Amino acid sequence: MDLATWLDDSDALVALDAAYAAAWKATDEALLTLCHDRVAVLLGHSGRCHPMPFDDQESPSVWSQSEASTARERAALDYTEQYIVDVSSMSNDQASALREHLGDEGLVSFTNALLVIEQRMTLELAFEEVLR
Repeated sequence: MDLATWLDDSDALVALDAAYAAAWKATDEALLTLCHDRVAVLLGHSGRCHPMPFDDQESPSVWSQSEASTARERAALDYTEQYIVDVSSMSNDQASALREHLGDEGLVSFTNALLVIEQRMTLELAFEEVLR
């Protein structure tokens, strides 16, 4: 049983779906897709929807040095990875690098969208484990 089936008769699913849809509208969809896929790799979630613009989705050293990704994408991926691995160790440099590309409001919107995506994946992983 998946999360949607489990919450089918609940207002919680409506709220989760609304938050998830709002996350995608709040920031650049292509950038968020790239970071969504990195979150999926880091969490071991099967919900990857698009290949990354480089060969090895597992290796952070690839995207950080790849000419296939832009400075904006690298800043977003670096921010995303730190957010998922250890948000409390996020550096000012990491936040500033992404802020340069997105602006203040854009950084806030991106962070909120990232939170929603991470939380949904975490819930799905938890439900998959519990409902086995």
